[in-house]
Amino acid sequence: MITHDELTKLAKMGQKSLSLPEEDLISFVKNGAIRAYKAAGEGRETEEVKADFNPQTKQLRLVVRKKVVTEVTDDHKECTEAVGKTGIGQTADIEITDTNTYQAIKAGYDALRELLSIEWKKHNSLAVKTKYQEVKGKCVPATVTAFDDADIIVSLAGEIDALLPKDGQLNEKYEAGNELIVFVKELKEQGSACDLIVSRNDSALVSYAMRRHIPEVDLGNIEIKAVARLPGDRSRVAVWSKDFSPTERCQKRADKVVTELGGENVEFIEWYQESKSYIVSALKVEAREVHVIEPEKQALVEVFKDSAEQSLDQEGKAIKLAEQLTGYKIEVKLCAREESGGIPGV
Repeated sequence: MITHDELTKLAKMGQKSLSLPEEDLISFVKNGAIRAYKAAGEGRETEEVKADFNPQTKQLRLVVRKKVVTEVTDDHKECTEAVGKTGIGQTADIEITDTNTYQAIKAGYDALRELLSIEWKKHNSLAVKTKYQEVKGKCVPATVTAFDDADIIVSLAGEIDALLPKDGQLNEKYEAGNELIVFVKELKEQGSACDLIVSRNDSALVSYAMRRHIPEVDLGNIEIKAVARLPGDRSRVAVWSKDFSPTERCQKRADKVVTELGGENVEFIEWYQESKSYIVSALKVEAREVHVIEPEKQALVEVFKDSAEQSLDQEGKAIKLAEQLTGYKIEVKLCAREESGGIPGV
């Protein structure tokens, strides 16, 4: 039999692709089932048949209304008491259970589903392409609606669906109904279908969260110069202001930024135009000297050992973040505090 869920899904496809009310499409399928039944057997055109939902099984079923008689002379219109389970002269609704009949109904259903699927893909592709032109490269609100293996389906403003693939997710728990901010990454086309791909790990989401939750950033009093990110682990942002210390203002309001990024640690460092000071600031260390080779964008940083122990992790994550921020390939060399000289760190 055709289940209620299948019929509802079919109706929604028709509603989107053909602008049909859901009730009209359900009625269309029910009438199609009746026609398929009558066409599948000789003499059935005279039968009184109706299609309805069985509230117990939640299935679309067909029944034939027959009169209960002592002796059956017309099998299409009459039945015995044993079949009708009611008294002589009464009418009975006999549920059709013939396998061949339902194979005919299913064939009609499948043909309709295929037709609507093609139309729905065309309709959906056009809507997705239009929406993509509007939101590409932007951070937008989304709601988790479904799961496709490891991928997640999200709805953008309740208008269209987008795909949040596994490689675009953070290490956070996703449940239906969750509200997220996602970055609209790209449009993938495959034949007549296309998918809008979004991400939770793009660096643009850090800047977006800062504009939402740090007023000085939104007003332009603090400028975001660069963002480095190890998604799901930590981010480091280079900020600058001509009026005050930007890192202190940002750090005071960091909690909401961290929450929006799924608990990811967010750090702020001061931006400097002069490359050596900027490299030291990006590493969050105190250094004796920085040797820069500009054409190759390489830097050797002599870092005081006690400062390195506080700021540089063994996995090299701090160096990776500093390289992302500055654009330099950084090598760190440890040195003793007694050695002369020094570039102040953060």
